[in-house]
Amino acid sequence: GLLFKEFKLSAFDPELATSLGINAQLMHYLLMAMVAVTTVAAFESVGSIIVIAMLVVPAATAQLLTDNLKWMLVISAVVGVLSAVLGHVSAITVPPLLGFKSTSTSGMIAASAGVIFVMAWLFSPRYGVLAKVISQRRIEAPSDVASD
Repeated sequence: GLLFKEFKLSAFDPELATSLGINAQLMHYLLMAMVAVTTVAAFESVGSIIVIAMLVVPAATAQLLTDNLKWMLVISAVVGVLSAVLGHVSAITVPPLLGFKSTSTSGMIAASAGVIFVMAWLFSPRYGVLAKVISQRRIEAPSDVASD
């Protein structure tokens, strides 16, 4: 949070960052180091399925819902938390309903994240499948303008 502007500028326009006195290469390697440390620690503690799902799916879902980076970060965090809560609750409650003894919590968290992503993909107001179908139908619909 302290270097948000510098990370944002260095990630999207390194030449401008360098011209403004920000070491874009240092910011790049600092960001990559933080991601690497977080990923390695997460692989050791929770496993590969959930790490990959939680790195990719919340960010992809947020990108479907907004083009603003700040909102994308907020939405991504909310999707991650929602996926974790729904996945854990689902891992506890769904298997007995289907006649199974138990299931993997990390698998259910990844599945919950996938369900949230599919819902965003279908219903996103700008990039969703439904929005594109509606937009296409509006374009193809004959106009009701009467000509004199």
